[in-house]
Amino acid sequence: MWRDLGKDLKICEAATPGPWSVAIDPELVLQDRNDAEVVWIAGCDFGKEQPKGKENARFIAEARVGWPQTIRYAMKLEEEIGRLREENAMLLEQLNQRGCRV
Repeated sequence: MWRDLGKDLKICEAATPGPWSVAIDPELVLQDRNDAEVVWIAGCDFGKEQPKGKENARFIAEARVGWPQTIRYAMKLEEEIGRLREENAMLLEQLNQRGCRV
C-alpha cells in the first residue's frame, strides 16, 4: 500500500522545525537546536525496559530532517516519471505515424 506523500510531508512540516538532536539529561531527550535556542521535543526512559531507546531517539531525530527531504525527492521523481511517460508516448506515436515498428 502506497502512502500519501503529500499528507506525510504536511505531517513533517507541522512538527517543530529541527534539526533535532538527542541529549541524555538524565533521561533521553529529543530537542531542537535552531538559532542556538534549545527547544525540548520529547523525553523517554532508555533503561532496561527500553534497550533500544538511544537508537530509537536517534532515528526520530534524524527522521525529522531526512524524511521530509526523502519525501520531496520521491515527489520530484514521480513528476519526472510522469513527464518521461508522456514524452515516451509522444515519441512512440510519432514513430507509429511514420510507419516505424517498435
